[in-house]
Amino acid sequence: MKHYSRLIQAPIVQSLGLDNTAHLFDNVIDEEDKKKIRRLYSKYKYDHGLEAKGLKIARFKLKLSTLNELKKLAKEHYNEDQTQTLEELIGGSFDRHLDCKHDEKMARIEAKKVSRGSMLNARRNHIIEKLSEKQLQDELKSRDFECAELQRKLEQIQKENQSLQCSLAQSEENIRHLEHEVSRQQKRYTFRKKSDLTTTY
Repeated sequence: MKHYSRLIQAPIVQSLGLDNTAHLFDNVIDEEDKKKIRRLYSKYKYDHGLEAKGLKIARFKLKLSTLNELKKLAKEHYNEDQTQTLEELIGGSFDRHLDCKHDEKMARIEAKKVSRGSMLNARRNHIIEKLSEKQLQDELKSRDFECAELQRKLEQIQKENQSLQCSLAQSEENIRHLEHEVSRQQKRYTFRKKSDLTTTY
């Protein structure tokens, strides 16, 4: 950072109408002060919480020592009102300013919404009116193709279902055969056991 004015010439400074204050700081502080500020300064960043209010605000990230140094310089070179303004700017106390800007922003947004809504309605009606018969036919062809594809898939599913039913019938036949075989073996076993008992006695 070559000049101290770069430190406070963030978007919020311009929106508050304090552009002149920045270059005045360059005129009243010496090189040693500037070096001290540059050493203590941490880059500012956009406050995304404030963007939700419709404003892009760059807040300063300052160490406490940096803030104290800036306040001291402000008191040395500016009157009380200007010093207070700078302290509020640097410390991030913008509530009244933000509320005012927010109300103005919301009013503009609402007006744009109404205007854009009217434009969109007019455009939608125009598109509906200009929808050609060919476009409708193309849409019908697309639907017919989708129906044919669904019919093909349905036939495939029906074939698979028939195959599964055949497999199920075969499985049931195998089960009946096994049950019959088990019953037959049980009868043979019972008969043999009775024969063995009769022979023994």
